[in-house]
Amino acid sequence: MIKQLFYIYITIVILLLIYKYVRKKKIIICFFGTCSRSIKYTHKNLKDKLINIVKKEYEVDIYIFNNNVEGEKIDNIIQNNDDVKLLQSDFYQEETQSYIDENIKNNFNLYESEKMGFQKRYNRGQKINAIRQMYSEEKIGNFLNKNKDNYDCAIVCGPDYYLLDNINLEHI
Repeated sequence: MIKQLFYIYITIVILLLIYKYVRKKKIIICFFGTCSRSIKYTHKNLKDKLINIVKKEYEVDIYIFNNNVEGEKIDNIIQNNDDVKLLQSDFYQEETQSYIDENIKNNFNLYESEKMGFQKRYNRGQKINAIRQMYSEEKIGNFLNKNKDNYDCAIVCGPDYYLLDNINLEHI
């Protein structure tokens, strides 16, 4: 009986070790910010130079936190918020910019605060956009913290980025 239990124990240990070293590692690729601004121009590049490269070696999920500008113009262009679907995310979270602004104003009082160190040349609008970006990045951090046991690694990328080179898998 003890001999049989020992063999069962050894078999379980071996199977766990095989699982740990043979399974594909799982990675989450996170995008944040006003995704509608440029994703229609960058999604193919992000898929080709980042997402599809990583998928060759890893199991990949995609998380997006989107700042929905609610039909407002950015650089004199009305945004199509449906463009964010071009990345086909596994997890999607969205807040409207008016909600984000109200949340920041009520909970952090950063817009008028002297505690925030910005470039002297930044105007009020640039400061607000910088705080919105930090808010979006915080949402990524909250998601990762809540799901840290589900992933071996995270890659965080802005949806505006146009990558010149493929991601180097050795750097992951």
